Amino acid sequence: MKSPTHGVFYRRADPKSPPYVGVGDIVEPGAQLALVEVMKCFNQIRLDGDSLPERCQIAQILVDDASEVALGQVLFVLRAV
Repeated sequence: MKSPTHGVFYRRADPKSPPYVGVGDIVEPGAQLALVEVMKCFNQIRLDGDSLPERCQIAQILVDDASEVALGQVLFVLRAV
């Protein structure tokens, strides 16, 4: 799954909350995976798209929490389950 914009990648809603997802988690369409912040606006990264399988497993998370990401950068590697 790729970033829809440039910004800062966050794996959790706030520093005290658990991550939205972790490696090995099974997710379904609509599941929130992360946030990308652009100028204090938070964009939800959700598992969406007609070309995706019904359920996916998070195989890898390629970006560290609170790091800069570029438009189109791969954030997650997903595996159909």
